[in-house]
This record gives sequence, structure tokens and C-alpha cells, in this order.
Amino acid sequence: MADSWSKIFEVTIGDRAVSGEIYDDDGYKVTTTQKSDDPGSVSGDQSNTVVFPPSAAGTKIEIEAKTLPQLEADLVSDGEFTAEEAKEITGKF
Repeated sequence: MADSWSKIFEVTIGDRAVSGEIYDDDGYKVTTTQKSDDPGSVSGDQSNTVVFPPSAAGTKIEIEAKTLPQLEADLVSDGEFTAEEAKEITGKF
């Protein structure tokens, strides 16, 4: 049997649509939209360059983590949710 994501919930948090999925009981994913514009960035070392292009507010994003505490932290840092919103989202799993 193939591993797969199962949708657990779809809600609105703040003014953004948020959906949560679980990966065969071993991983979590939240799909939502970017809260603000991201100017993009370029980083690298002596042998590699990584370019992250700019993206606009409202762009679909996915945040994945193995544990709920990590997901909660990532929702704050990457998803720009407040700590209270992140706790509300992870509480729905």
C-alpha cells in the first residue's frame, strides 16, 4: 500500500484559508497562503548558489514537519502566524 496524505481539516485562521494533512501518522503538512510579499534571496558557498525568487502575498505555501511542536514553530517562522494561531492550527490535528 502506498504512503499518502490524508486531509484532517480545512478552516480559516485570521484571514487565510488553512488546511491540515497527516502523512500516514508520521508527518504533518499545513497548506495556506503567504501573509506578506517575500523579496526573495540569493545565498551560496564556494561551489553552489541558491536563488529564491520573489513571491507575492497570497501565494500558496506548504509547511511540513515530523512533529507537532516543530510544525507549530515553523508556522510562526515560515507561515507568519502568531503563536496563538499556530497553537490553534496544530491543536486541530
